[in-house]
Amino acid sequence: MPLNTKTHILERAPKTAGDLRAYNDYVFVWQQSLPSLAGKVTDGKVNPSRYNSTSTKDLGLCYETYFTNKACRYGSQCRWRHARLKEEERRWLRELGATEVVAFMDSMWAEPFVPESTPWFPPYMFTT
Repeated sequence: MPLNTKTHILERAPKTAGDLRAYNDYVFVWQQSLPSLAGKVTDGKVNPSRYNSTSTKDLGLCYETYFTNKACRYGSQCRWRHARLKEEERRWLRELGATEVVAFMDSMWAEPFVPESTPWFPPYMFTT
């Protein structure tokens, strides 16, 4: 979906979506740029373009929790979100055209078991 057609949808993003670029830089250093399970250097977060969003409306989702059937290697120490998507977020993602992505993330979320909670999600990281 082109950016100009989804601008009004992005403006209605849930409060849990925000600009995490500065936080992302911190996490990248904290994780010491460890390679992903596929051997690529990564920050461990789902790129918001995967669910048709932008870097300014990022849900901060842990890649291993939401896009693999493996448990997150950092567990409760992960700096990204493990919590299940809220219904408000699901509706927003569907509006962005990410219906299939939401279904995929739902199928991966509890594999191989319900993920550990993470403390990463401070509200002050987001602009209002």
